[in-house]
Amino acid sequence: MISRRIALILAALASLPSPALAQYCSQRVAVATGQAASASFGASVALTPEFALVGDPYLDQITSPGPGLISSYTRHPIGGHLLLDAQFSSSDGMVGDRFGIDCDVDGQTMVVGADGHDQAGAEAGAAYVFERLQGQWVETQKIVSPITAAGDGFGGTVAVEGEWMVVSAPGSQDVFVYRKVGAVWTMYQVINFPNVSAGGSVEAEVAQGRIAAANRNSSGVFEFNAATQRWTLRFGVATASAFQFTGMAFDGDRMVVSRNYGLIEVYERNAATGSFGPSGSVTLPAPGAVAQTADRVLVMEPAAGFVRTFLKSGTQWGSAASAPGGMPGPGAIATDGQCALVSGVETPVLYDFDCGAVGVPECTQSALNSTGSVGSLQALGSDVLSHNQLELAATVLPDGAFGYFLASRTPGFAMGAGGAAGDLCLGGAIGRYVGAGQILNTGMAGGFQLAIDLTAMPTPTGPVSASVGETWYFQAWHRDANPLPGSNFTGSVSVLLR
Repeated sequence: MISRRIALILAALASLPSPALAQYCSQRVAVATGQAASASFGASVALTPEFALVGDPYLDQITSPGPGLISSYTRHPIGGHLLLDAQFSSSDGMVGDRFGIDCDVDGQTMVVGADGHDQAGAEAGAAYVFERLQGQWVETQKIVSPITAAGDGFGGTVAVEGEWMVVSAPGSQDVFVYRKVGAVWTMYQVINFPNVSAGGSVEAEVAQGRIAAANRNSSGVFEFNAATQRWTLRFGVATASAFQFTGMAFDGDRMVVSRNYGLIEVYERNAATGSFGPSGSVTLPAPGAVAQTADRVLVMEPAAGFVRTFLKSGTQWGSAASAPGGMPGPGAIATDGQCALVSGVETPVLYDFDCGAVGVPECTQSALNSTGSVGSLQALGSDVLSHNQLELAATVLPDGAFGYFLASRTPGFAMGAGGAAGDLCLGGAIGRYVGAGQILNTGMAGGFQLAIDLTAMPTPTGPVSASVGETWYFQAWHRDANPLPGSNFTGSVSVLLR
């Protein structure tokens, strides 16, 4: 998992090569009911296939300003959308602690930075560890470095993987390495990477048993030396100190470093030799935050409010797509390898980008189902006809409800069709997926999913094969009791086949 406190408003994971997916989708992440979002909501984010975290370092659950707040979301098992799970501050938080200035999660372990905490001196900083126990996040350890001083900002960035955790202190430009021994995280080593000068930001990440660190003067990758039992520099590069460091992405095999002089540096590990070296670069005026997946580099262009997507061809990174990023401003991004969770602090809204989503939402239900929300429908997979890899996923549905999908080449609208609480958004010749194995039940997951055969699309007169250039419209019908037994619909989605 990669997480970082960096400047970003909006990102897109788009235009992937075949057989990957063609479009991206977004989901707004709401704050808790009854709580107004603060201007710092989304200052940090973290994402795994199971959890999403959102930091709000200047707010608490009661007052504003406060010590800071983490909002934890779980990922829905079918649709992958985010459901608010919990909100909490540190056990000893005080106003100005900036709890949530950065956060990270690995498996069932979460670490949160509070770079304004005053125990070791004014704004010396602290970090807090939480473990997922019996379905809840429980604070298990507070970490205050014994060698930090006032203004060091320990906890400015945090990262955790397995038995290793790294915490940066921008004020001293140190990176602190902790190792979990039993149930306790213990300081193992302090890393001072080359060409360090005080001031500016510093960031560290841990991935695949390697540590990467970067600031405005240098960047480096450290590996654990089994003989000396110490983390040692494997690769380092210095740069001119006049350029501000704006972000880093590290997955263990590739390090991407952004500085605001128009060049994003990319370094990759040679699998044969184990050494890191330059692997092309990305040119973009005044770049901001960076993120990456296996085949893409995402770069924010803050002044323009755009995020650029770059794909590697040979030894060069070429621009593949861009997406409007809303109003320029600070924020954060995290990736889990397939999706990106992105925030824009000046507009406290987050987006969950799912590389697997295709199609365009067409209509949204106005009638709530018995969950208290409206049912959602996504098309997942590929919109390329020859791939024949398209799936439909209905979510936010009541548990234990039967239902099935509908399909048509024509949109429409029929209020309360068939006595349902919701509206039918399809027209023309509507087919139903009611064959063997196609009538589904939500079980305890609150949704159902079906892989459809593009060569056998249902119609009232029998199955037909879809064609390139056709747009198909989909919707799900399901049983419901709200409060009396009846039925409802999800929203609809359209897919243009290519």
